Amino acid sequence: MRRRHILSLLLLAALLLAPFGLRVAGTGRAEDRDRQEAARHFAKLERGMTPEQVRELVGAPDRVARQILYRRYREQWIYNAPLPTRLTFECPRGQKPQLLSLPRLSVEKDHSK
Repeated sequence: MRRRHILSLLLLAALLLAPFGLRVAGTGRAEDRDRQEAARHFAKLERGMTPEQVRELVGAPDRVARQILYRRYREQWIYNAPLPTRLTFECPRGQKPQLLSLPRLSVEKDHSK
């Protein structure tokens, strides 16, 4: 009976701590592949691209923050998963928005190829 209680407590602890970043064995490889795939897409970005072009390559952002300035505004697109990244767009009045900053990617290269 005591063994069953210990196992159920360990399972409960694992379920409660999982959202805080603890991984279950075997899930790291899939996450790494997703990160590397996202890094390949983000690496194709170039300064001056329009939001539509960026959306085609990397998808819609999780969140958008906008800063209103004199005769222009800046948008920051925030991506959370699988690769936390921020992109900044310069949006001058009367002109199309353009990608201003490129992401700094820190994903390890795949050496298996």
